[in-house]
Amino acid sequence: MANLLFPNQIQFRWFGLIKVVSILIFELGLIHFARHSFAFECLPGEFGLCDVARNMLLASYSLCAVLFLLALYNRGAFRDLVAQTDIRLIPLVMNLTGLGLLLLSLPALKAEPTSMVLFLISLLWIAATTLVVSGSVLLLAPWQNWKTFFAELGWVTPLVIVAGSAAPFAAIALRPLWRDDALADMTFHLVSWMLKLNGQPIETFPDEKIIGFGEFFVNIAPSCSGVEGLVLTTTFAAIYLTLFRQDLRFPQAFLILPVALCASWLLNSVRIAVLVQIGISGQPELAIGGFHSHAGWLMFTLLSLGIVLVAQSIPFFHARDSDTQTRTTPQPILPFFSDPIVAQIFPFLIFMASALLASTFSQAPAIVYPLRALAMIAVLGAFWPYLRGLPWRIDLVSVGAGVVIAAYWIGFAPDQVGSPLIAELGTTAAAIWLLSRCVGTSILVPVIEELFFRGYLMQRLAPNGATLLRVGIAIAITSILFAALHDRWIEAAIAGVIFASIYLRSRNITDAIVSHAVANALIAAWALASGNWAVI
Repeated sequence: MANLLFPNQIQFRWFGLIKVVSILIFELGLIHFARHSFAFECLPGEFGLCDVARNMLLASYSLCAVLFLLALYNRGAFRDLVAQTDIRLIPLVMNLTGLGLLLLSLPALKAEPTSMVLFLISLLWIAATTLVVSGSVLLLAPWQNWKTFFAELGWVTPLVIVAGSAAPFAAIALRPLWRDDALADMTFHLVSWMLKLNGQPIETFPDEKIIGFGEFFVNIAPSCSGVEGLVLTTTFAAIYLTLFRQDLRFPQAFLILPVALCASWLLNSVRIAVLVQIGISGQPELAIGGFHSHAGWLMFTLLSLGIVLVAQSIPFFHARDSDTQTRTTPQPILPFFSDPIVAQIFPFLIFMASALLASTFSQAPAIVYPLRALAMIAVLGAFWPYLRGLPWRIDLVSVGAGVVIAAYWIGFAPDQVGSPLIAELGTTAAAIWLLSRCVGTSILVPVIEELFFRGYLMQRLAPNGATLLRVGIAIAITSILFAALHDRWIEAAIAGVIFASIYLRSRNITDAIVSHAVANALIAAWALASGNWAVI
């Protein structure tokens, strides 16, 4: 099926899949970002809303791993499934509408809502989640392709999908069964040994399984001993061994499970040791916040990939010549860094990934902005031929729009709360931070954000010749998503509407980039002159 939005766009074999997966990965990162930006306590009588949302996020990771295995299990069926994968308007609108509703409901949860408001938000989340999931499924493939895919894989498909999706819930449900402290004892002693080996002064209380130093201590309870990781690893390994039983050598392949379980427990112990190290080094908020939230799932993802790589690459586990019937001659593809659509999407993915890593490994993510700036420079440099070929120009209307945005953004800026982060830096470090912040805000971020939101997403939602209704929907969706990336989301939404209008006026993405760059440069100049970096 031809691309409904860009029928003349030259695409390589997997390009549609890459575009869709990139959007879904971005959305998952955005949900995680919003989850930590709008931190709130689960309230009594809130219908299990928090637990359901948290568990759905856990299930999404496991489900992605299962779908990855299904793709490997029957590559022919998978190729047929994603043969028509592309950005289609109706599924994309469903997906983004649901995501927008989820994000817009988050501020209401911080205001201690009443039971009735919580009930209405619960209903809204059910509807929004349905839209997000349905839109994602239909973006990956039309419903007819899914029906064919399920029919070809037979009984194994629903079995592994249910097992994979239920794995996180099974881990949570099995917690009460782990009353024996044996595993927690082993984890406690291993963590203590690793910290002492590192020369870290620590205090330990073996009876209570408490470890730490100074004002930071953690209790390694049975639920923290890695049981969830063991359940997830067992589920993933069992599914892999079942699906790829014809490609594996038995009984040797059975060794994969105990090795994977040992690796899971060791990685969890390393995670706890690093968490304690971060906490006693003076950053307890980082230890309990970003690092604790992300490190476990990052390690499970790496372990899952490791299981597949070990089983597929080591002859001891992998059957000889088992894949000869499924091998095909590689098809030539369009070079990655030469494709204009990749140039619009990939820098934004790196931009979001750098923000996620900064919030995970730094208590003050803003302080590591120079590293994020280097990542942005590197990814934009990789696509320099595409950027150089854009129709750059200085349009007075675009410049004027940027001035207007900067004026109201500065006018409604919050006061600086506390001392700025750069006050804690030395002279050289402060100069590097100021330079990278100004360059990043004024040049790098406008290019990256406009290429994605207006250059890619807007063009997909409202191509040339689109109806007025379609243009309005495109402006609304891109502005909502753009606002979700900013703390001052009302002002950002207004800016998103203006940037979209600038782009639609000429269909020249450089006009939107120039307008965004002018606005950000004036805002950065104001922050530099006033010392109020809260304005950015």
